[in-house]
Amino acid sequence: TICVAADGSSRKIWSNSTRVYEPSMVVYEGHLYAVTDKGIAHCFDTATGDQKWKTRLGGSFSATPVICNGLIYVSNGRGKTYVFRASPNAFVLVSENQLGSDAYASPAISEGQIFLRVGTDAPNGRQEMLYCIGELTADAQ
Repeated sequence: TICVAADGSSRKIWSNSTRVYEPSMVVYEGHLYAVTDKGIAHCFDTATGDQKWKTRLGGSFSATPVICNGLIYVSNGRGKTYVFRASPNAFVLVSENQLGSDAYASPAISEGQIFLRVGTDAPNGRQEMLYCIGELTADAQ
């Protein structure tokens, strides 16, 4: 992982040996959050690169984490979605949820709803489903 200056100079600010190949990283309030392909979540200080914490989530990941209201949502390849706090102080798991038998797409969040595309095992083979998780409003009834 390499942090370069955003001033057009491509000057290296810091680097470390953490390899995040497929999922993209996200920044929130001065900290970089990453989940490696092998399922290890990391938090780094964006200015210095100092690691604040790292935790093994489990499974392999290709989906990119998303942040909403101070929470990070990310799904592993087996369809388990982890929700944890975007906090540099410590890793704080809020929830683990299983939906489908696999998940490779990043969650999408809009107007209080979470959209997840997952695969399911079906009699005729794998099928993909799109789920919307949120409170049912009067308009949707």
